[in-house]
Amino acid sequence: MSGTFGLRRTARAHVAVDAPANVLPLLERALAREGLALAAPAEPTADRKVSWGGPGRLTLTGPDGQAVRVHGFHELTRAVRTW
Repeated sequence: MSGTFGLRRTARAHVAVDAPANVLPLLERALAREGLALAAPAEPTADRKVSWGGPGRLTLTGPDGQAVRVHGFHELTRAVRTW
């Protein structure tokens, strides 16, 4: 109906996200473009995490446990490519 479509592919990893409900769809789309999917809330095995600290403030915790702060979605997508 809308004329849009999306390709479904298997995620290469799952990411736990700590963000307000109005930001979740934006984070989900940005992560999906990089081959990542949001972890289910009850999925304790996600070794990657994105935390929202406000507009332009995101903290990424990678599988090595190291936290990195990024400013905005562009930096987010560049940083998670190495996960």
